[in-house]
Amino acid sequence: MLEIGSLLDGKYKILNKIGQGGMSIVYLAMNEKANKQWAIKEMRKEKNKNYEVMKQSLITETNLLKELKHPYLPSIADIIENDDTIIIVMDYVEGRPLSDILAEEGTIEEEMVVEYAIQLCDVLDYLHSQDPPIIYRDLKPANIMLRPDGKITLIDFGTARKYNYDSISDTTCLGTVGYAAPEQFAGETLRQTDARTDIYNLGATMYHLLTGVNPSEPPYELYPIRRWDERLSNGLEKIILRATRKDPEKRFNDCREMAYALKHFRDLDDSYIAGQKRKLLFFVTTLFLSFFCFSMSVVVNGMEKREISKVYNNYLSDAALHIASSDNKKNIDGDVLKLFKEAINIAPQNTEAYIRMLDYYCDRGQTRNGLMAISAMIASGKGDLSKNDDLMMKMGQIYFLGNSKDADFSVDYSSAASYFDKVDTKKYPQAKYYSSLSGSLSEIGTDWEGIVKDMNNVDEYLSTEVNEREKVEIYITLSKIYRANAFGIQKVGEKPFDKAMELLMKADEILKSPYTDNDLKENYLPEVYFGLADAYYRRANIDLQDKSAKDDLYEAVSYYEQYLIFATSTQSIIFENRIGDIYRTLGEYDRAVTEYKKIIEKYPMDETAYISLSTMLLMDMKDVEGSADIYREASKLPDIEFNSNFVSLKNKLQNVGGI
Repeated sequence: MLEIGSLLDGKYKILNKIGQGGMSIVYLAMNEKANKQWAIKEMRKEKNKNYEVMKQSLITETNLLKELKHPYLPSIADIIENDDTIIIVMDYVEGRPLSDILAEEGTIEEEMVVEYAIQLCDVLDYLHSQDPPIIYRDLKPANIMLRPDGKITLIDFGTARKYNYDSISDTTCLGTVGYAAPEQFAGETLRQTDARTDIYNLGATMYHLLTGVNPSEPPYELYPIRRWDERLSNGLEKIILRATRKDPEKRFNDCREMAYALKHFRDLDDSYIAGQKRKLLFFVTTLFLSFFCFSMSVVVNGMEKREISKVYNNYLSDAALHIASSDNKKNIDGDVLKLFKEAINIAPQNTEAYIRMLDYYCDRGQTRNGLMAISAMIASGKGDLSKNDDLMMKMGQIYFLGNSKDADFSVDYSSAASYFDKVDTKKYPQAKYYSSLSGSLSEIGTDWEGIVKDMNNVDEYLSTEVNEREKVEIYITLSKIYRANAFGIQKVGEKPFDKAMELLMKADEILKSPYTDNDLKENYLPEVYFGLADAYYRRANIDLQDKSAKDDLYEAVSYYEQYLIFATSTQSIIFENRIGDIYRTLGEYDRAVTEYKKIIEKYPMDETAYISLSTMLLMDMKDVEGSADIYREASKLPDIEFNSNFVSLKNKLQNVGGI
């Protein structure tokens, strides 16, 4: 098993484990020189009884993917094979499998399913067009990743095979029951799988996504989709029924034919066909009544718009009430999402429901899931969202600024730039500034001199009609960039922490004005306090022997204490420990003891404070007995024996006879 933090093959740093299946463990790794993330798939011999079979499956997957290049497929970078291990380095596909989205939401809207299915037709057609054709054979929601941009990636090629023109049957029965075509599990009459097998898999996958009924569970029967939901398109029902015919000869001939049908699925609806027939019959009548209808439509249209607006606002009000009354402030409530989606369905061109839904995800610490949900709606073409300046600006800012409530979400300057580029700068003048900056920051081999020059010209952009919120946001954002990239910025003669403080003070001045809204203060003051604490703390640590370092550390403590008023319990543990560490650095051991003991009292299961206090008592205050007492308290915590700092403390105490 690979160790977190280890370096594989001299270039891939293992960051964390991101998945585990029956065959292998998958890790997230970073090639720091290339500044690119990779997925590392590892299979070890001792963990697998059928190692040779599984190894051959991984090698098959690797060899297939190495030959392929398609936007909906991952690429292989490296394969490392030892006696007892096989490791594959492949593209890290950021996103979520459709199976996870299905588990969370129950079903997926038909417009989105159609969009994903058209993309799958494209990639399957690419596979089938190879020489010889590649048959995927295991299409299902778990093997389809939805990326933040709304596009899919097909993963896991362990069961894929090249079509053998000289064979009349497959050598093995592979696939997932329920999704697999009959010819994949045909016993003695097993026939060779071909492109039409993947078409069946795709039809079964669409069935699951649309109905929420898992075909791999009893009764293993694919009923017409409208049996489960009459609101679904019967045109789409016809497509799925044809795709999942037991006889391959009766399915679509190829994925291009199925894709064409999917693009025109509304035309296959019975209501559409009947409507076309009625058009000719009613043409003369319509012409005769047109003048009367025109005069009435003005009145009716106005009434309809008012009614839609009323229902739309009711949905948003109900969603707000659900959120306010909920005791759960972390997980996503499906009822709230349903209300947002109902509002979107009746007025897809209105912005507010999208923004509120995205804010809801962000407040719950599920930023990436929220961005993916909106990205899928953008990709579906609903409401022409790609031309919605408010939403594009919002998406860009989230990717650019990050989310302080979501520790798992990292900024993505490249994605930010793509959204800012879509914004009309007449409406949002600052979008031009954000676009330029995020574009530069996303480039490899960053030109820090040019970026610093661009950041120093911020006042030019703020002289446009930018409101107070936007100014505060930009000041805080720039301060983050200075702090996060301090090493590179120092090389071009700039003082990053000084600049960060200067910008944060400007934000603080706006926020503390008596004319500033309280909501604005509540949203951004914590960011300002944390930013100032971080800047002072990191500037002091450049050279702790410098005379000004001591003053900086005291300033850092002051701002950390102000930040803690707003912090979550997890953040409090981290930064209260930081305050104790600062007092230790300053040599104020009694104050440090007080801080550590206060943390232990508030958070008795947090091991960090125990270890820090015991170590300081032993190393700095030479109080062996006191250190041993704290050590014994800490030893009662679950799993602490696996903490390397605790093990180090134990060794130190044993060396001096303390325990």
